[in-house]
Amino acid sequence: MRHILVDWMISLCSSYSLNDLTLHLSVAILDKFLFLWTMKMTRKRLQCAGIASVYIASKVEEEFSPSLQELTWICDNAYTEKEIIDMESEILSTLKYDVMIDTLRNYVSTADYPSDIIFSLDCILLNTDILYGYDNDEIIESCVEAYTKSGTYWSRCIDDILKYKKSIKSKQYKEFPELKKKFKI
Repeated sequence: MRHILVDWMISLCSSYSLNDLTLHLSVAILDKFLFLWTMKMTRKRLQCAGIASVYIASKVEEEFSPSLQELTWICDNAYTEKEIIDMESEILSTLKYDVMIDTLRNYVSTADYPSDIIFSLDCILLNTDILYGYDNDEIIESCVEAYTKSGTYWSRCIDDILKYKKSIKSKQYKEFPELKKKFKI
């Protein structure tokens, strides 16, 4: 269910032209919140947590964040502005207001890296085994090595990333339509 929500968050960030830092921070906020949250999380509350995470991240990373009215509209009024604010408060309280979380995108500038590496980093957002199974440094180095194919460094991380990217790019793979649309795959 998480990967469907993250794909939807990619769409949400693309719809409002939010930068990739916002996307990655919103996923980090959501994951940290879900890790610390001890009560049952319904599908409806999970999507609300996703919206609130994007809202929080956009306040940190963007010059102008989407309004609550825009966020309620984008989710077909499934949530009221108050529900989003309440979820935002719940997330911030659970995280003790610590939303300055290291993400892969903190280390990678879009201008300095080819779109294939940025695609790899966005793919990794959808796969918690890679995202939380390796250090950020190893993931970034692996993405660069897999792209350039010029170094002598090879690891299980590179293999995992290449296999996952290949599966997402395959025609049979119907999941993650928003990620595919963002990168025109």
